Amino acid sequence: GTPHGLRIEHDKSAGQSFLYHANNDATVIKTTLDGEVIWTANFSHWQSTRKELWPFKPTDAVVLPGTDLLMVADGYGSSYIHALDKYTGMYMEGRSFGGQGKNSSNPVKLNTPHGINVDPRHPGLLVISDRSNNRFVRTMANGTYVDSTPSISLPCNVDVHEDAYAGQVAIVPSLGATYSNLNNGSVAIYDQGNHLLSVIEVARLIGHLGHQHPHDAIFLPNGDFILCCWAGPSNGPEQGPAKGTISYWRRHRERSILQI
Repeated sequence: GTPHGLRIEHDKSAGQSFLYHANNDATVIKTTLDGEVIWTANFSHWQSTRKELWPFKPTDAVVLPGTDLLMVADGYGSSYIHALDKYTGMYMEGRSFGGQGKNSSNPVKLNTPHGINVDPRHPGLLVISDRSNNRFVRTMANGTYVDSTPSISLPCNVDVHEDAYAGQVAIVPSLGATYSNLNNGSVAIYDQGNHLLSVIEVARLIGHLGHQHPHDAIFLPNGDFILCCWAGPSNGPEQGPAKGTISYWRRHRERSILQI
């Protein structure tokens, strides 16, 4: 299969940390940090037993704090959010929500829910990167719709950091302008109210080095961030081929403003 999303969780009750691997081959895997497999949950049988949920191509997963729920985003399959038991990998009946659709027809319908995370700015809620609908969606774990916010184009994920000057800020990588025109891959920073603070035009700045299609980004504790870019189609001869890259971006320590 194709490994895609990777999430770390520190389980206080177990006294150790674990990794959850979302694999496009209808598979979710839990391991220790040393790579020991705790469980593997493969859902290929859904092709015949749960046709309404097929295809299933997980792209991301996150544990809902204080629960045994592992929420899994089917970003490249049928656009559902599923719940697994984080201790066993068993599918939890009746907990799936979403499914492919336009947000205008039903606010909880999704179209490429590429990323899923918990949002410290809104405790208890999930934030879903509804990529093809160009928005963030916040829901409860049972799928109850809370609200949504238009975002930078083709948002891939959301990560939140407590900034000394700007408060709780979110970082969002944008794959590009549209699927037919992936130029202008960027990273956006939003404040607690989801107002845009800053845009880093990654492709314009270093696209010639292969960094063209931002695909994931995480904050570090000091406010710097790590960016992963997808090796997709080239932005053109002036930038050369797009490469699968990882880059480090340092935060400028400016008073009362966030610049990266």
